[in-house]
Amino acid sequence: MVCSYLWLSSLQASAQATAPEASGEKPVAAHTSAADQPLGKEGESLYKEHCSQCHDTGAAHAPARQALQQLWPELVVRALAQGGIMNAQGSGLTDEQKSAVARVVTGKDFGEEMPVAPKSAFCARPDNFNPSRGLKWDGWGANDANTRFQPAPDAKLSAANIPKLKLKWAFAFPGALGSNTQPIVAGGRLFVASWNRTVYALDARSGCIRWAFPTSAFVRGAPVLGRPSRMASWRLYFGDVTGRVYAVDASTGKEIWTARADDLAHFPRISGSVKAYNGLVFVPVTALEEMGDENYPCCQFSGKLVAFDGSSGAEIWETPTIAEPARQTGFNKAGIATWGPSGAGTWSSPTIDAKAGVVYITTGDNHSHPTTDTSDAILALDIKTGRIRWRRQFTTGDAFNGGIVGCFSPDRRACPSPHGDDFDFGSSAVLITLPSGRRLLIAGQKSGVVHAMDPDREGAVVWETRVASGGPEGGIEFGIAVDDKAVYAPISDLVAREQSPGEKPQPGLIISDRTKGGGLAALDLATGGRRWTAPPILCEPDRPLCLPAQTAAATVIPGAVFNGSLDGHMRAYSTRDGAVLWDFDTARRYGGVNGVPGQGGSIGGAGPIVVDGMLYTTSGDSSASSQPGNVLLAFGAD
Repeated sequence: MVCSYLWLSSLQASAQATAPEASGEKPVAAHTSAADQPLGKEGESLYKEHCSQCHDTGAAHAPARQALQQLWPELVVRALAQGGIMNAQGSGLTDEQKSAVARVVTGKDFGEEMPVAPKSAFCARPDNFNPSRGLKWDGWGANDANTRFQPAPDAKLSAANIPKLKLKWAFAFPGALGSNTQPIVAGGRLFVASWNRTVYALDARSGCIRWAFPTSAFVRGAPVLGRPSRMASWRLYFGDVTGRVYAVDASTGKEIWTARADDLAHFPRISGSVKAYNGLVFVPVTALEEMGDENYPCCQFSGKLVAFDGSSGAEIWETPTIAEPARQTGFNKAGIATWGPSGAGTWSSPTIDAKAGVVYITTGDNHSHPTTDTSDAILALDIKTGRIRWRRQFTTGDAFNGGIVGCFSPDRRACPSPHGDDFDFGSSAVLITLPSGRRLLIAGQKSGVVHAMDPDREGAVVWETRVASGGPEGGIEFGIAVDDKAVYAPISDLVAREQSPGEKPQPGLIISDRTKGGGLAALDLATGGRRWTAPPILCEPDRPLCLPAQTAAATVIPGAVFNGSLDGHMRAYSTRDGAVLWDFDTARRYGGVNGVPGQGGSIGGAGPIVVDGMLYTTSGDSSASSQPGNVLLAFGAD
């Protein structure tokens, strides 16, 4: 089976159309029991033949077998039969063989019920929801500038009280393969998306369910609130991993409109959080087209930013990151046509510059040749028209293919030649104003370099500082945080280990070195000079699926910066010297406040948020061959 992140999208997108909490329905058994079809030994043999080379070795983002045990066999069969990319992998298996594999990888029989939240999990009393009142963290970066900074009046959590933080409640997402989507809080409600294709509105203090909205595919980014006009209701906007955009009534959970940001031809994906501003909804679009094999004609997709009317869902403008249409450039070693230019996807949340009338986006690498001057770059787009006003590229010639026979494979059959280092941007740019009045646009790159630009001089470089070695997994992966003094950059530096002598090479393998990666760097805001570096904290030798890399976004409040790790720990560091103020190991079992059993694991991608004396984080990122989980955790200081 193809060892790629694509299969995660396929698997979750093939789950049941309505989550248990939303419908109250129980899943229907699609097959007879194991007693009627005794295929256990065959299932294990099929797993070893088709699956173990990826799921037992940490290959190319394929989740470990332990993560697959969080699923139900019906979902695995649907993915193999009708799940897009996974359909191709299941095409050579009979229905009985698919069922046998599903039993083996999940450890469950068909017909076993998925956990369903009891009625007691829903809030007993109505609330007076009004997001314009009270404390909040809205969208990915807490504000239009994406600083990921929460001021003291909204945080209501001091550095002195951080050691007193204790778990208040856990919410478990039923049937979810992982949990790494960031929540938001406003008006006393917490909004969070899950890999089980459901967006929830919870009471921020107790975790009881206000409403649950089913989506067509899972939602990766944080939702954002918006009010398109003074007379309109508050709306919750978000996008899923198939390129669909949603507007939902934030009070009731009723759908208002849906729209497509791209067709399905090249596996489009909304990975970054959407941004709502001045009646518009800005949607970043990327794709997983580069993750195919040598039989896929790579590649034709261009990244883009699409602006929708927040009231009606009508498209206002669309700006591709590559203006030139892809053309056939030749053939690969398998005789399949190659195409280009392609790629330069937008993986992160846009940043709003109201003063300049600009929206900034960061871009990814090119997937094929010829390369463009808009990959690995910062683009400034006119808010009203989408016209690109200026661009600043930081890595040239970065053509990279991450598929099973791409640049990670031993023979690199589908890797562009020459190929780049995959030094794209996976995180948002941050807009700040110094005490002197000078404005800076700051971005962290997978190359391991933090860049500070002058947004008023077409992105002219002010300073650059290297904080990490960099690589395909970062460098700096998902997000920096900025206060009035410093930039805080989590260090991933997740790297593949050397293969052992005599170890048989496997296509597409990324076997992560559990002794490498991690750490947090603080840089002076004005000069880029290093203030301090918190060293990595390595995993315990006997802890399985543990990696020290800090891929998740950071969050800062006065006196402390929070950052999670793939080792499962959420830590608070002093902004003064990087000393650890608080450390909580989230990789454990929980009794969900919604009556569903939960499991914590790695923390990657999404950062924590701090609102009204509470800290919220998801736990269980299974996308990096690390510790899976399915929980949202809420902490408070007594």
